[in-house]
Amino acid sequence: MPITNLVIILFVLAMIYMGTVQGLFSSFLHLMVVIAAGALAFAVWEPLTLGLLMKHIPLMAWTIGLLVPFGVLLLILRMTCDKLVPANAQMPSLANLLLGGACGMLSGILTAGIAVIGIGFLPFGPDLGGVQPYAIGRSGMIQDADTKFWVPVHSLTANFYSGLSRGAFATKTPMAEYKPHLDVQSSLVRLRPDFVSIVAAPDAVNVTGAYIAEVSALTGASPATAEALGSDFTRAGYKLVLIDTDWSKVEGTVDGDRALRLPASQVRLITKSTEGKEVELAGPVGFSKLEGENRVFYPYDTESQVAFSTAPNSTFGFVYLIPADQQPLFPIIRNLRLDMPDDVNSEPDAVLAALGNPPVPTAAPEGEEGTEGAGEGAAAQGETAIGDRTGIRAGTYALDLEVTNRLPRTASKNTITGLSFTDTDDGAMITSGSKGEARKPVGSVGARNKIVGFNIPDHEVMVRVRLNRDVNQTILGAGLSSAASLYPIFLKDTQGNQWPPTAWVWQKEDGNQEIHYDAFDTIRNAKQLPLSRKGDGDEFYLYFTVTKPASLVSYNIGDVSEQPFEPPLVVK
Repeated sequence: MPITNLVIILFVLAMIYMGTVQGLFSSFLHLMVVIAAGALAFAVWEPLTLGLLMKHIPLMAWTIGLLVPFGVLLLILRMTCDKLVPANAQMPSLANLLLGGACGMLSGILTAGIAVIGIGFLPFGPDLGGVQPYAIGRSGMIQDADTKFWVPVHSLTANFYSGLSRGAFATKTPMAEYKPHLDVQSSLVRLRPDFVSIVAAPDAVNVTGAYIAEVSALTGASPATAEALGSDFTRAGYKLVLIDTDWSKVEGTVDGDRALRLPASQVRLITKSTEGKEVELAGPVGFSKLEGENRVFYPYDTESQVAFSTAPNSTFGFVYLIPADQQPLFPIIRNLRLDMPDDVNSEPDAVLAALGNPPVPTAAPEGEEGTEGAGEGAAAQGETAIGDRTGIRAGTYALDLEVTNRLPRTASKNTITGLSFTDTDDGAMITSGSKGEARKPVGSVGARNKIVGFNIPDHEVMVRVRLNRDVNQTILGAGLSSAASLYPIFLKDTQGNQWPPTAWVWQKEDGNQEIHYDAFDTIRNAKQLPLSRKGDGDEFYLYFTVTKPASLVSYNIGDVSEQPFEPPLVVK
């Protein structure tokens, strides 16, 4: 017996019993309080979550943003009503028994429904205490699963408040359109491969374009693309919608290993009938990924298919096939609602260009097994030198580079402050810290106390670049250098990807070290580096986190200064 169903049944029965004991008047008053507290909680849910909680506790933000206001408002409103109406009205016994119990039941259903919706946005597994009401089929379609709620409190609650948002509690932004089918969304977001995040921060994703065209107009689609899009692509009365999104690495949005994975279950498109008020959640049939200069279309044809990227910035176009009488309102990803752009491109050629073609299968050499997905250790191929600067002096000059995540000098746990670290078989690795300090240890550092480098996942490597100040001594030149130091610092690879720095180490002549590391809030420019205080006997190192494999070709400061790598630095 699923534990969630048992808890819900017992809670609703307890509320029915309380309703019969308290009587009709008190139970009805409590029902009104529950309705009001729920409406206010849903009203403040999104602003509170996105404006405050997502910055501090992203994985629990949606749950806390709904349940805490609901609980606080319920308590305040109930205490206020008890003060304003201290006496209970006398009602016939039968009314207290039947109608009081009915009010208690409704209060219990709404309270349990809000709790189930809120808890549904926690990073649990697909089932909630043994209950999994929905599953994802081919092309992102929602299917009924085997284990359902005996009392569908989540659906009853979502439908009730959606109705209120268009009725007694109507607003310009009704919940029925802006947060529809919350009962479904709170379940779908958890249908994901292990360890995939369930939230998206507002500053991690932007909609950059939209394409809409009738499928009958897309006659130029290749047979492979038409087959990958599925049967709906050949049906009359359907249209294709493609929403382009740009993603950046933000803590909480990316997974624990700093990769971005987006399964079909976490991506929806809110649509509305052009002839009525019916609002639907459309699932994606696939995604278009920018790979180099070309678009490649991948269908969501298996449960394990995800939109995947490890780059600092990624572009995905999510593709939907919806009936022609449906109008797209908003894309919604992991409960984050995004605005549709003002300009929508409907040119068939532009739509097909944004869609791209499926990848061409590559066969393994004869007599060899395929090795797709096999991991390899990081390695730098050959000796790479840093060339002379082209462009202006821009505040920093790279002297040499090395593929390593190690500190230039081992630190001790006993003398380090302001840094967090995790223990590994190799020694402790720094996980975060803003301008921590590692004082010079006295004597040798024991194996259990040594801190040796920065913690990174297996699919990434670090490239350490030794820097020096690079400022022109003339007044005019110094002004240009100061202005140029505001440009972004990055390593560039052969694909045009830009890899910003995530850490720096200032190794001082006296043996002390200052250290900074933040895997998500990358270093943007030279102004953030303490190079101006660097002494003649000091060394300064900048660390870049790069997803392997990659071939790095230069050290850049915006487009005003570049030092080429000769030959390119290959890491894998």
